[in-house]
Amino acid sequence: MVINETLRMLRTINGVTGKELAGELGISTSYLSEIENGKKMPPFDMLQKYTSIFHVKLSTLVLFMEQEGDDQTSKITTRTKTKDALFRFMKFLDRMEQPDEGD
Repeated sequence: MVINETLRMLRTINGVTGKELAGELGISTSYLSEIENGKKMPPFDMLQKYTSIFHVKLSTLVLFMEQEGDDQTSKITTRTKTKDALFRFMKFLDRMEQPDEGD
């Protein structure tokens, strides 16, 4: 998975609109769209803002980046598995932050 897909999925999983996120990042929605569509690479300081907004570590963002390979089928399979892993991981984090009913 490339970083743009990871960032878009992170926003989507957390139910944040592009307009809301662009406002928090201090950028235009069109610039955010270019990042999420892989046309622009987010600068390092923006990645740091993502970590603050979504309460994840920078290493978590980088962990889900796909290694480029020659085999297209392998890339698609890796991308699907990585997206599934990211989704499960984000849901796990969400559950960990939810207080127990008895608290």
